Amino acid sequence: MTLCPARRLSALPALLLACAAALTAVPAAAEDAAPPTPATDGGHSDTARADVRTGDAGKGDAGFLADLQMGSFRIDSASPGGRRLGVGLVLGWPSGVEAQVMLRPTHAARVGVGAFTGLAYTEPALSLRADWLWHPATLARAPTFRLHGHVGAGAAVVVLALPDKRTTLPGALYYRGRTQLWSALRVPVGVSLALEQVPVDLVFDVVPTALVFPGVAFGADVALGARLWL
Repeated sequence: MTLCPARRLSALPALLLACAAALTAVPAAAEDAAPPTPATDGGHSDTARADVRTGDAGKGDAGFLADLQMGSFRIDSASPGGRRLGVGLVLGWPSGVEAQVMLRPTHAARVGVGAFTGLAYTEPALSLRADWLWHPATLARAPTFRLHGHVGAGAAVVVLALPDKRTTLPGALYYRGRTQLWSALRVPVGVSLALEQVPVDLVFDVVPTALVFPGVAFGADVALGARLWL
């Protein structure tokens, strides 16, 4: 049976209502099927914050220590076990005590007090010295030791024990009665053997030295030492 135009128009609102109901039913079904959305706060979900916290917690102490060691003295450090302070004895010119502080894994400051000087090997004297050292390379490595080379720059003050005795050095001839003090510049060159099982290292230095006061002369300190690292 064919509907007349009036009856067709009267059926149009019902058709539109049916279409609208079908369209609204689709999002509702999708919402029912989707998992619940977590509450948000300031644009950041609790789940995201939980993920961040879980990531930090999952990293744990081991991960934190691993990151910390990347910048610690235990990475390529020239001292045994990455320790920072070493104290010990040296024998040679001069003979005495010294201390070394690691400023960075390959940079150190060293000070020492000893008897004798490479500027006058046979003369009794008190030598005070301070050096800055750079350890540019590991020369050898084994499970029980590491051998490092070092070079640096420093200065020394020498206090002479016999001020009235005449002294002859290459390029400097004078009577020590004028002064008991010498000052010199140093260029330490040497190696250090860091033991892995105990906090001890052995060091050997050859130090070209230039006297700058009261005259000009050249010499060399040579010394062998052992240090305990704290």
